[in-house]
Amino acid sequence: MNALKHMELIFGAVLAVACVITLLPDELERPARTAAARAPAMQVVVVKARRMTALEKRHSLEEDAGMRGVATGS
Repeated sequence: MNALKHMELIFGAVLAVACVITLLPDELERPARTAAARAPAMQVVVVKARRMTALEKRHSLEEDAGMRGVATGS
């Protein structure tokens, strides 16, 4: 069967399957939701970053060098 010749038939079949799936009962998903609701909440960490400019890098290196001098007693 050449798929290009039968695109309308394939589209109709996909549409019919999609309609059947939307009409299926929701009960199959409920046990998973209740099990997830009983589980403790997972901690979510959001990390946002951007590249430092050359000036920011220089300031960071200067602060780091200054902190090392204080920490070592130099």
